[in-house]
Formats: sequence, C-alpha cells, structure tokens
Amino acid sequence: MSRQVTLKRLTLVNFKGLRNVAVEFGDGVTTISGRNGTGKTTIADSFAWLLWGKDSEGNSDSKFGIKTNDAEGNFIPDLEHEVTGLFDVVDTETGEASSVELRRVYVEEWKTPKGSTERTLSGHHTDYFFNGVPLKKAEYDAKVATIIPEDLFKVITDPYYFLTLHWKAQREYLLTMAGKINDADVAATREEFAALLRRVTGKTMEEYKKEISVRRGRIEAQLEKIPTRKDEATRNTPVAPNYAALESEKAQIQEDLANIDAAAASEAEANRVAYEQAAKIQAEINTKRDTQAKALQDAKEAARAAAYETNRVADEAARDLAQVQRDEESENKYYSREKSVDILNKLTPYGLFKLTPIDNL
Repeated sequence: MSRQVTLKRLTLVNFKGLRNVAVEFGDGVTTISGRNGTGKTTIADSFAWLLWGKDSEGNSDSKFGIKTNDAEGNFIPDLEHEVTGLFDVVDTETGEASSVELRRVYVEEWKTPKGSTERTLSGHHTDYFFNGVPLKKAEYDAKVATIIPEDLFKVITDPYYFLTLHWKAQREYLLTMAGKINDADVAATREEFAALLRRVTGKTMEEYKKEISVRRGRIEAQLEKIPTRKDEATRNTPVAPNYAALESEKAQIQEDLANIDAAAASEAEANRVAYEQAAKIQAEINTKRDTQAKALQDAKEAARAAAYETNRVADEAARDLAQVQRDEESENKYYSREKSVDILNKLTPYGLFKLTPIDNL
C-alpha cells in the first residue's frame, strides 16, 4: 500500500524550553528560521521524538534533555512534557483520506519515602495516544510504522544516512521512491530486452542467468574440442575430413555464443537503467557534502587568521611595554646616580667627603 503523508500541525508543551508552541504547516514549503538558540532544532527534535522517541540526531530521550528548565538551569518539576502531531494520510491507490493525531507524553513519577514528608523523583514513564486513544508502546510503534517507517524517513531526509546502506538496500529505496520499474517497462523501450523476456518466459531472471552460464560453459568446451577432433580425423582416415562442415558447426556454435552474450548484455542494460538514477542522486549528495565541507574549512581558516592577528598585536604590545619599562628603569638609575654625585661634590669643600672617581658608578 502506498501512502501520501502530510504534516499539518505540531504542538509542543514544555518540550526543551518551549512552554506552549503550535506550528502550522501549509500545503507548500514551511520555513522555520531564526537566530541560534531560538528553537529551530527543537522543532525537528519534537517531530522525531513524537514518532520514534528520539531527537533529530537519533539520541533517545534518556540521552537528550526534553525537560523545561528555570533561569538557573534546573528542571521545573511537576510538568508533563508532550508533543502532538496532526497528519493527513491519503492512500494513493484508493484515494481514501484520513486524519491522524499522534501524541507522546513524558511523565514524571514522584513518591514520598516512608518516614519523610518530602517527595523525591523516582523515575519517568511515557504515555502514547493515537487519535486520543491510549496505547501501549508496541501498539503505538506499529501505528507509526504504517504511516512512515523510521528507516525510510531517514533515507528521504538525511543524505548521509543513505551512504551508510548496502548497495542493494540503496537500490531498493531508490526504486521505492521512484516507483517500481518492471521488466515490461524496460522492454517497451528496448527491443533486445523484449526479445530476452520472450526467451525467459516462465523463469526468473536469476534462473535464466544460471542457465545461460551452463550453456556457455558447454559450448566453450565444445569449441575447445574442435581442433582436437580435426587432428583425430586427419590421423584416422585416409580421406580428407569435411573441414567445411566442421567450420560450419563452429560458426553455428559461435553464433549461439554471441546470442547468449547479447542476452547477458541486455540484462546488464536493465541494471544500468536502475542504477543511473542512483548515480545522479549520489552526485547531488556528494556536491552538497563538498559545499558544506568547504564552508566549514573557510570558517576555520578565518578563525585561525583572526586568532593569529590578535596574538601578534598582543605580543607586539607586550614587547613595547617591556622596552618602555626598561627605558624608565635606566633613566631612574641614571638620575639617582647623578643626584648623588652632585650632593657629594657640594659637601667635599667642607672636608666631609673625599671624592674618588669610580667608573660606572
């Protein structure tokens, strides 16, 4: 069954600091923008937590804080933390449409120990609701999986997750998103593939491939024996062998081998059509990744240059200050020395002191 799922509204209550926020999503693209720390990532986290109990990076609610804190960074007690999502779900095969409301609530559990009057937080539990009906976790997860499986959601929203998958899984997801491509679709545009399909009627392509491999081995073995058979015919009969017949047989065998190679090439072409779209998507993913890496590198280079310039100016100022201090200290020493000499010179005529020249006083 194929479904089209549209998110209509997200309501956050006491979720990661957002006390009561409702985000309406229109039919087109809804842009959520703002400065750092204003809650953009919180909106993405709330959506992932509502569906799978994780934040947008895949961390469980025990590893990321969903509680609302006060101004001092302490969580506010006695609050229920919840996210509600309203979705329109349309069965693209039958056209049947329905509205689905999902709600996940994180609840504190408090108890008063025996002999004490103060309550203590003993733990938490999570409540789950589907269209207002309470469900167990397994039931809730099953409902969510019918709407949007977690792995498929990661594939269509996170280009890096796609690269971690095995190539067969990548192919399956691409075919799922692009629509199933059956053998008849390929045959409609390639006559050689249509001819191949006529030969494999009643078999799977894998079975036919194995059959071709066996036939090819048998034919190649026959080709290897033909020169030996010629030699045996020459030795064992006085009459010249019918080389024309042998060459005709060889030509027929080679023609059969060429037909088998053509059939195998048609199968390879069918695979190429399927992988062409995967290569295109891979190229787009690589371009985005390179752009992000360059932006990060440029930012790091700019930060390093700014830090270097700041350190250079600080070092230069420190050197200038040290030089001024040395000059000031030298001037003070010189002034003190000159003043002492002057005083002694004035007292010498009275016979109080006798000056003796001292170098480098």
